[in-house]
Amino acid sequence: MLLEREDLQKTEYLDRLAESVLNLYEKHILDFYDRVYGKGADLTTLLYFLRSPKGEIGYISLYPLDLPSINVFFQESYNNLKGEFQNKTNISSIYVYQKIPGIDTLRNNAYDLLYDSKSSIRNRPKVRLKAKNALEEFLSFWKDAKNRKEMKRTLTHELQHYLDNKKNKLVDTGEFDQILKKKFPDKYPHILRNNNLIYQDEDLFDTHQDYYFNKTTEYNAYTLENLNDIRKDMESGDITVTDFEDFKNKFIKDYLREEFWKRFNDKHKKKVINRLYLFWEEYKQKSPITERILDLAGALL
Repeated sequence: MLLEREDLQKTEYLDRLAESVLNLYEKHILDFYDRVYGKGADLTTLLYFLRSPKGEIGYISLYPLDLPSINVFFQESYNNLKGEFQNKTNISSIYVYQKIPGIDTLRNNAYDLLYDSKSSIRNRPKVRLKAKNALEEFLSFWKDAKNRKEMKRTLTHELQHYLDNKKNKLVDTGEFDQILKKKFPDKYPHILRNNNLIYQDEDLFDTHQDYYFNKTTEYNAYTLENLNDIRKDMESGDITVTDFEDFKNKFIKDYLREEFWKRFNDKHKKKVINRLYLFWEEYKQKSPITERILDLAGALL
């Protein structure tokens, strides 16, 4: 893995990787539509395709991106989570919790056709029209800049967990359970029966958040996720940054967000500041846009 002083390269790599995942998923949906609802499609093709791994449109394998040991799932959210990384088997999984319009219609129509022996795709113009509308709905959502940015942020975060896991296997040590057991002895038996209580009880949730944001993997992923965002905004000219103090303050207030920052312990706060300084120095040397901004700011002083 790259060193912290190479965070700029990390963010560029993560951004390219996340973009490739989104492009691959779009290609997967278009391929699904063409095979199942295209002019040459028939029930035999549909049966074969839906029973193969490629026929599942809820997830994709990243094998084409030279990441053969990871799958990405897109599905509806629960407990207000945006994403999740799991490594329970030899195959790692990333979950992007996002309700994507049109997907359910494409999938359900396909299965309806498959199990209705009297129907065929050629003779079902209404089904094909419904599928075409669903595909357009999906593409409209998928290509929307705001939606795409949000999904890329989630992917960037979870892909960093995957990279961290490749270096050092992420193992649940049970540390948080011990914290809960010690701090909330009366509530702990109820948590064992219903883990969702952590998200429903204010004190439990507050304890969870303090623990969660100070895990080394989460601190790292949140830092890189937001460094990527501010880097792209600086490169595009969406924001103007004049010096390191300005960069640091914008990062904490507008990107990492102060409610996250206050969760970090002193150790992680210090590490973030050090990483921001190294990132800023490296970015200045590499970015002609930033250099022009700095020259302009100097000329106006």
